[in-house]
Amino acid sequence: MAPKHTLAEAYQLFFQNLFNFNGRTRRSDYWRVVIINSLVVGVISGIFSAIFGAESTAYSIISYIISLAVFVLELALAVRRLHDTGKEWTYILLSLIPFVGWIIMLIQFCKDSEPGDNQFGPNPKGVAGNTYQAPGAPVQPYAAPAQPDYNYAPPQPAQPVQPAQPYVAPAPVQPVAPAEAPAAQPYVAPAAAPEPVPAPAPVAEPVAETAAPAYCASCGSPLPLGSNNCPNCGAKVN
Repeated sequence: MAPKHTLAEAYQLFFQNLFNFNGRTRRSDYWRVVIINSLVVGVISGIFSAIFGAESTAYSIISYIISLAVFVLELALAVRRLHDTGKEWTYILLSLIPFVGWIIMLIQFCKDSEPGDNQFGPNPKGVAGNTYQAPGAPVQPYAAPAQPDYNYAPPQPAQPVQPAQPYVAPAPVQPVAPAEAPAAQPYVAPAAAPEPVPAPAPVAEPVAETAAPAYCASCGSPLPLGSNNCPNCGAKVN
């Protein structure tokens, strides 16, 4: 941790950053300036009170001007002190709440610096996380310890290097003679197809002529072929 600044160094930083609302201010630098400023304002107010009287209008105006000037000069210092504890500048608006807001701001101004770097800058004490940082040296970010690797396997012993084998040139490739192509055969025209033999014409079978049936002239009954008499009435057939 960096050593605390002396009163002169704290005031030097105060005037160098009189209107600087960025960065951080450590607790000791803030309270040294605020306490000394309060004592100086009290002495000046006592002098003007003795000159003009505590109930006079002139003393009230002078006291108001002095208080306003101190508030403006210490505003940037208060904002940087809030940054040192990790709070935004809007946190100072709580001081507008009578009594309760003043207590909250007093507790905030009494808090220690936020460890390591924060969003407002490096730690003014020169401490990064749990690591000591020498004054004036650049702040190094805190590095978490490495987690053990449960899948770690011990390295295998190196295998003996085999001696290099002498280079053996490959045997020359013998050219292969191309196979002789078969001799071309003379073209033989295909034999002509035999002419088709016409099928014999079908022979028509003779149709037997049938005689027309004869009927008896007397009774009209059919007569058998070759019969001379009617089988029904016995009449003679011509």
